Amino acid sequence: MTATPRPSLLPFVTITFVYFIVGFLTTVNEQLQAPLRFTFLAHAGSLKNTFTTLISFFFFLGYLINGTLGSRWVNRHGYKKTIIRGLGLILASLSTY
Repeated sequence: MTATPRPSLLPFVTITFVYFIVGFLTTVNEQLQAPLRFTFLAHAGSLKNTFTTLISFFFFLGYLINGTLGSRWVNRHGYKKTIIRGLGLILASLSTY
């Protein structure tokens, strides 16, 4: 006798929430570039656009670096434990505010 798989909504909602967080942080990064340029780069002259572009560059460089480290973590511990630990870190960082 074969068991029929039960559809579960919780994994879908969890992954959707994770993608929402990543998208939200990307949007916030883009929105903060103008105030950062005005505040910290007022005396930078023609280098304003270069430094502002570097903000985005280093933000997305984090995906490359953390993606490699994260893939090792997933291979070692599995998807479920990795997502649970990642969400725990997000909650822990939110509780510091």
